[in-house]
Amino acid sequence: MQKTQQSIPTEVAEAKLLFYDFNGQLIIEEHGNSKLTVYGTNLKNGVYTCNFIADGELIATKKMMKK
Repeated sequence: MQKTQQSIPTEVAEAKLLFYDFNGQLIIEEHGNSKLTVYGTNLKNGVYTCNFIADGELIATKKMMKK
């Protein structure tokens, strides 16, 4: 898996990161100014999705595949 790092703009009042497994089940939810590290060795094979939401709006979605 690829390492991605981004910062939350200072004008954002509320931010959250939602990490879903290949079945669409939420497995990690982080709020505020935090750091999330996901280790691929702890994940089953499949496609995972990570959504970044700022002030209630979907800003970005990243898909990751574990083989």
